[in-house]
Amino acid sequence: MKLAKRITRVLKANILLAALALTSSVFAASPQPLQTVQGLVYGFEPTRKTLLVGVSTGPLARSMIDVWVVSSSRITRDGLPADFQNVRVGDTVQCTLRIKDGKFIVQELNAATTFGRRISASTLVAINLGSKQVWPHIIFEKTIGTLRSRAIAFFDEQTLFRKEGSGCAPQDLRPGDMVSLMLVPQADGSMLATTVDASVPPAAKPYSVAGIIAAVRGSTLTIRAGNGVEVDILIHPDAYIRRDKERVQPKDVETKLKRGDQIIASGDVNEDLLLVAVVVSAASPDYAFDGATVLKSIFEERAFLIKTPDESVIKVLATPGTSIQRWGYPADFMDVPVGSTVDLRAVGIPDGRLLLTTLDVVE
Repeated sequence: MKLAKRITRVLKANILLAALALTSSVFAASPQPLQTVQGLVYGFEPTRKTLLVGVSTGPLARSMIDVWVVSSSRITRDGLPADFQNVRVGDTVQCTLRIKDGKFIVQELNAATTFGRRISASTLVAINLGSKQVWPHIIFEKTIGTLRSRAIAFFDEQTLFRKEGSGCAPQDLRPGDMVSLMLVPQADGSMLATTVDASVPPAAKPYSVAGIIAAVRGSTLTIRAGNGVEVDILIHPDAYIRRDKERVQPKDVETKLKRGDQIIASGDVNEDLLLVAVVVSAASPDYAFDGATVLKSIFEERAFLIKTPDESVIKVLATPGTSIQRWGYPADFMDVPVGSTVDLRAVGIPDGRLLLTTLDVVE
């Protein structure tokens, strides 16, 4: 009886899908139709990257449909950016779907932990990555007034881990980190963490500096701020560092972080009044041209016309925050000769212009 009902629901969805596909083919010139549905996840197929969703709203209500996750699909879990593997059977989902080649393709999918309990403002005590005898788990502590309680939560390969606003691995967490968790009670009385959102405690990072990396020397970075002031910072041996989406170990700073990267570093000052960064977020520039040629200096705009190695001509603007060097020594806008060969890094801004982060005269 249950199988018959499920077959009926699937047939209903397929008939509606065929009708929608026919409509989209008849009106091929119009945008692909979108369907917004809500429901529960009943199946998870990692090989095909599909989810079986029991729909509870809209024209597909009371049917079971397969939805396909593609590279352009945007996924969140409990309000945080996530990936396909973070979606679980039993989740409540809201999906915006488009129809292509007879399939429901996910444009956006928002997953929420059904019957989950959020625990915020807690402190990580320990993390165990697991073994043959022990399930992976975290121990956390929460203080309310004078009451301090400690608890344990298990996690698995589908648990979403984030730290300092970016996705991370469980081993990136450190005792003392602040954590917010979404927990689901299990049949045996244990708690499963579906989301763990961590951050370095505010007391450990009261100061921040932002700008462009002007130089990298071992574990010391020179950062040029937007007003042109350059400051040196030190990287803490246990700092949490990311460049774009890549985790960077503190010992690899000299090879992974580059002159011209945009950076925000947070930490505390030492006895020498140098910032010791415990959190570093770096982003590579949008454009990188080595061996370009300066065609013209536009003094009134503080800009250069540049011929790139592929023979394109671009205009780039220099600001006080641009780090300029000539043969390895600090220089200024006026020190860049027309006709010189330069290596440059730049970022795009919304109005279409390019802003220099670094420009190095090499010959």
